[in-house]
Formats: sequence, C-alpha cells, structure tokens
Amino acid sequence: MKGDMKKENENMYSSTNVEIDNNSIIHQNKIEKANIDTIEMITELISVMRNYESNQKVIQSIDDTLGKTVNEVGNVNR
Repeated sequence: MKGDMKKENENMYSSTNVEIDNNSIIHQNKIEKANIDTIEMITELISVMRNYESNQKVIQSIDDTLGKTVNEVGNVNR
C-alpha cells in the first residue's frame, strides 16, 4: 500500500489502491488542532530543564570535591 502512492504536488498524493471509510467526514477550510496541550508541554519542558540544571550542579560539585581531594593528596605525599 505504501508503494501504491504517487506524489502529485508538494502535499498531494494519489493512489489506485484505496480503501473507502464511510464513517469519515472531511471539513474544508478548517484548521487542524495540535494533539498536545501547549501550556502543559511548556511547563513540562521548564521542569525538565530545571531538573537537568540541578543534576548538572550536583555533578559539578562532586567534580570540584574530587579535584580538591586529588590536589590535597598530592600535597600530603611531598
């Protein structure tokens, strides 16, 4: 069925192998709405960004602590 489709224009396709669905309704001059809630997705994105920044700060803190430890151990042995 994928192979039966032929591209006609920029966003128009045709096919000879078509199954007709009698329950569908086509509305012309209508705007299709997104399947997501934009505000909810933005809020989730902000939450993910804050969690990422928090984890990044923890990793930087651990890295700084390990760096100080390595430098202090090197000074004690001299």
